[in-house]
Amino acid sequence: MSNKVLTGFSNILQDLSKLEINTVIKDNMSARKMTTIEVAIKEIALIYFDFFGKLDSSMKKLEDPNKFLEEVWTKLKENIFSEENHKKGLLNEPNFLKTEFLPSLNKISLILLENKQEDVDEKLLDPSNRVIFYRIHKNSEQLIKILNKYPKNQDEEDLDEGSNESKKLTKKDLENIDMDDRAQIRKFWDIGVEKVVMQTAVQLDGDVLTRIQEKYVDSNSPILPIHQMGVEVSLKCWTFLIESAIKLFKN
Repeated sequence: MSNKVLTGFSNILQDLSKLEINTVIKDNMSARKMTTIEVAIKEIALIYFDFFGKLDSSMKKLEDPNKFLEEVWTKLKENIFSEENHKKGLLNEPNFLKTEFLPSLNKISLILLENKQEDVDEKLLDPSNRVIFYRIHKNSEQLIKILNKYPKNQDEEDLDEGSNESKKLTKKDLENIDMDDRAQIRKFWDIGVEKVVMQTAVQLDGDVLTRIQEKYVDSNSPILPIHQMGVEVSLKCWTFLIESAIKLFKN
């Protein structure tokens, strides 16, 4: 069996080593499917941008002696709301997402996370908002890493991470994104900035960990059976995928 096949199988097993089921509360649900990777990444970035937009007045009250937050946030708003940029279709350019939009979101979230000022708007100190700051910071960082892997040079499969940072990313490059990267992007798109109220993680060795927000611990909560149903369906699919992977290896 070739090294490429073995590596592929190893990646499959690694992906299947942990199952994670999240139950979220989402407002204004559209119930639509994720479309293209290009649109999904743009929508993720816009969701994060809108989240910060709702905190605009709060961020203006934050001490910013070097005007770093103000500079990054103001420039980002100008780019997003500029009529000229809309005409150019800037938001539809993957390279803008990679080099400007996502890095700006990453910087803003980090500034808010590192804030030590106590006399700020309570929204910036709200634990539920700080969870989202952290999510935006980690997810935008991960998205940048994913996008920096493309375009891939087929003659150099072992490219160093970050070697594509200076290369212009095109829509065509996004058509060739790996399945594991697609899965990661889909998760970011699915959850957005919604509050995860229940999460169950199942390890291949049988360890199971369920996290529940305290206010949903009440056994009469309708969220509990909904989450349980999701866990049962996911376990069935997970078992099928593992069995299929084993059969594939044997053959």
